[in-house]
Amino acid sequence: MALVEEAVITLNAGENVGSSCVLDPSNTTLYVGLSTTPPQVVKINTNTFTRVGAISLSTPPASSSNSAEITSAEGFVYIGTGLSPDPAAVKKVDLSTFLETASLNLNGVNSLASDIDLTNNILYMSSASALDRIPLDSFTIATTASTAQPHSIAGDFSNNLIYTTLVGFGPSTIVDKRNATTLSLIASITYPTTGTNPDAMVIDTVAQKLYIGNGGDQVLTRIDLASFLVDGTLSLGVGTGVGSGCLVIDQENDFLYIKAIGASSSLIAVRLSTFIIDNTLTLSSGGTPNESGLAGDFTAQILYTSGSESPAKVIKVSTGVSIIQSWHERLASFSGDGEDEEIYGWLD
Repeated sequence: MALVEEAVITLNAGENVGSSCVLDPSNTTLYVGLSTTPPQVVKINTNTFTRVGAISLSTPPASSSNSAEITSAEGFVYIGTGLSPDPAAVKKVDLSTFLETASLNLNGVNSLASDIDLTNNILYMSSASALDRIPLDSFTIATTASTAQPHSIAGDFSNNLIYTTLVGFGPSTIVDKRNATTLSLIASITYPTTGTNPDAMVIDTVAQKLYIGNGGDQVLTRIDLASFLVDGTLSLGVGTGVGSGCLVIDQENDFLYIKAIGASSSLIAVRLSTFIIDNTLTLSSGGTPNESGLAGDFTAQILYTSGSESPAKVIKVSTGVSIIQSWHERLASFSGDGEDEEIYGWLD
């Protein structure tokens, strides 16, 4: 496989700093959150890869956070906003009308990260001092845990668990494991880092592995969830940071994708079964770690990434993955051979 940059959109004047992006459930529309004053959301048709509209969100808070976290569920997108001294807030936008319908202040300043439990319809948002659990039917904060700068969030919701990384300043990073209902702390581990930010995190729910992108170190850390211990590290080899939330996983096709930030940003494809870098693509757009987004349509094998330019750019990248080929290779890694009949039986 080979990552290939297919197209670039430059957004309109004043649509600056594409801090995050998310696809709707049908993968036909991409929403890009902008770190502007007031915060904005831009809508992009992925079939034609054209900008089709934008809205400004309500104030206060007057400005978006560095991360402008954005999450999609059940016909809505949820955007984390707020830069100190304004309170952090989450804005609810109706996808059918592309209008903001509600706003909820969080317990703290500086929206940092988010994840969503689609089965139980619960949103998790973090700020500089708290982790909030928000049932979407009521859109109110049901539970809060006080914690210092939970910089990234990943939920293992089938096991009622949620993991957060606490922002590090060297020589270590802390990972907390919490009950997803009560947010009570179950366990913590610490691993050595010299960089400042564990900026992105994702779970392979099949293999029960947690992956963390460590900006500054430019290292991908893998944690085995059964033992809750680090069981691998991988040097990214490029960049000076990792895009906030810019770590996505395609479990079915055995790949993880991470965005490394620098003068020239890069997308890196890592094989899950071997924990080896398969391919690295240097992008035509740079950025800063806290102001970048990444989303994946793994049916079409397309990645979308936004950056921190003014105006912001959005890039479309083909993964080059053949679904049959990637499953064949993953099975071969388990079985030791690559006979075709094995893949066909698996796919039936």
